[in-house]
Amino acid sequence: MHSRATYHPVHYLEQKVSQVFPNLESIACVYKKDAGLQVSVDGSTTALQPLDLPIVQKWRSKSVSYAWMRPADFPWMERTDVRSTQLQMLDEHENRLLLLCFVSPVDHLKDIVALSFPRNTKFFGLQKDLQDFTTDEKVIVGEMLHKLLGFEYQQAIRERESLLRMQRFQQLKTEKQIQTAEKEAAYEKFFLQTCMSLLQELNANSAVVFELETAAAAYLAEKCTHADDLRAFLQEAMELAVMLDPLAAKLSLTQEHFETIRETLAVESTQPTQEQRLLDLLSRYEEAAVLAFRQGHAVNGKSVAQFLQPPVSPPAISESLKKHAVKIEKLLKEYPFEWKLIRSSLKPLRESDRFNDVKLNKLG
Repeated sequence: MHSRATYHPVHYLEQKVSQVFPNLESIACVYKKDAGLQVSVDGSTTALQPLDLPIVQKWRSKSVSYAWMRPADFPWMERTDVRSTQLQMLDEHENRLLLLCFVSPVDHLKDIVALSFPRNTKFFGLQKDLQDFTTDEKVIVGEMLHKLLGFEYQQAIRERESLLRMQRFQQLKTEKQIQTAEKEAAYEKFFLQTCMSLLQELNANSAVVFELETAAAAYLAEKCTHADDLRAFLQEAMELAVMLDPLAAKLSLTQEHFETIRETLAVESTQPTQEQRLLDLLSRYEEAAVLAFRQGHAVNGKSVAQFLQPPVSPPAISESLKKHAVKIEKLLKEYPFEWKLIRSSLKPLRESDRFNDVKLNKLG
């Protein structure tokens, strides 16, 4: 038996009941599907005629959960032994069709499953035949079967909903993947056109004809976020390609060209700035001045030069301070509490500091 999720809940009950009661005379179902109302008799779907619709709606509007009746009283059962519907107590043994009603998930009217049992059917291990059951005993059977099959009916609905949700999720996921792939393909096409346009423009000023490999274009699409970056990459790669093969009239730009350029640029970007180098220089001079002071030396250009690692000549210190006097003056203002010893001890810094103080006093 297949999973409940693959069936309409009524179809699932048809399969389930046929296994539990293999000797049933007939099974008739009235139910709503998305396509419309349907009637199934012993597994075969019967086409509904316009005249059948009022009858179907009448049965689907019933307020009961279950009912016992004669098979002949249900419209889609074989009409044999038709008699008055006003039954006497002695006719109870003829009520061997159990009508089970379940609320439809489609329109909230009733889906109906009608089970026609043989007269000699036994329930729940009892030796008594159905034709000998009292009305109260049939009520117990009806309630138990409605409860058991109602649970299966609801489980089939839940599992079917879960299956439909999973299918919808996969459908949406596939649609998104297709859309993403289409967007990526469109972007790659646009980017490649942009690359070729720039390359053609740069080729106009070159004696060498340059081509761009597909893998290189994909690499650029991943690494470049701006047109200026792309142009710079192309120019640098063209120069590198010419350096590698200066006699070629035609060169192909590969991913390796651009990877080399990018790695070189990354190394260059890690080099310290001039400001950082001057900050380091002043800090080294200050450390040397502290060492000289602690060992009893007067702090001046000579002692600082002596305690530097490695040592330098005193004129070298004066020369470096004078060479970058303007930038050092700016740093002294930005960091007023740094390099206290050399500020007051090294003449170029002392004069620069005094000059700053004069300016500050004038401003004050």
